[in-house]
Amino acid sequence: MCLVLQKRHLDCNGKILPPLVAKKDIKVYKVIRDVGEICPKYVTPCFYTKLVFNEQGIAELASQLRTYKGNDHYLPQVNAGIHAYTNKDTARRWSYSGADYSDCIAEAIIPKGAKYYRGEYDEIVADRMLIKKPSWQKISRNN
Repeated sequence: MCLVLQKRHLDCNGKILPPLVAKKDIKVYKVIRDVGEICPKYVTPCFYTKLVFNEQGIAELASQLRTYKGNDHYLPQVNAGIHAYTNKDTARRWSYSGADYSDCIAEAIIPKGAKYYRGEYDEIVADRMLIKKPSWQKISRNN
């Protein structure tokens, strides 16, 4: 998943502006994938990064934000970072449940001081995120 940047993310010369810095913790919703056969085993849906939860039930992820300036065929975008949504319903719409795996929506925090870009449709991508371990539950489109 890549966050497509808008005109507000660019300066007057078309150069990508630096990311915002969180002045306080930002609550977000992270889609994570349960690939466990018997017990839950959580990974990120795109790169299958394994989530390791500490005793408090928190997994910490960090990633460098990388941007792509675009060209005649592609829009400017953030193509590396930790992606999430600011709205739980939007996160649910982008989740998947199937026979081989099931996505879960986990509450997460972009901590104060983290760098981030915010998209037009509830998307957000950051360089750091604290993910709370979800209660094991398959996504249902009817919930």
